[in-house]
This record gives sequence, structure tokens and C-alpha cells, in this order.
Amino acid sequence: MIERVAVLPGSGASLIDEAAAAGVDALVTGDIKYHDADRADRLGLALIDVPHEIAEGYAMRHWTTQLAEELRRDR
Repeated sequence: MIERVAVLPGSGASLIDEAAAAGVDALVTGDIKYHDADRADRLGLALIDVPHEIAEGYAMRHWTTQLAEELRRDR
């Protein structure tokens, strides 16, 4: 059962250990190599490996919309 998901656009292999330590059940990220996936598996962390440019494009669209809303509020 997956209850807690972390999303890290781009290449997120460097944060596999931190995600597992934080109690994350699945990490959505990109550019995962075999040994990183094996380490995640040993830590009990499921991985969803999406194409790098797809994850970054989605994140940038989401963050820019959110940033624009915050900037309008601060006027």
C-alpha cells in the first residue's frame, strides 16, 4: 500500500536515502540507474521513473502558476 509519495523533478537518485528515511513509500523522479533502483528496493522505496523532461516541464508549469498567484497576493 502506498500512502506517502514524494516527487522530485529531474534526477532524484541522490535523495533516495532521504526519501526512505522520511517514510516515503514511493518516489516519482527521473534518470534512475540500475544500482540506484536496487538501493531503493532494499530500502523498501518504490520508484516511478518518468522521463526527465516530462517531470521538469510539469513541475515548472505548476510552480510558475503557484508563484504567480503568490506574487499577486503580495501586492
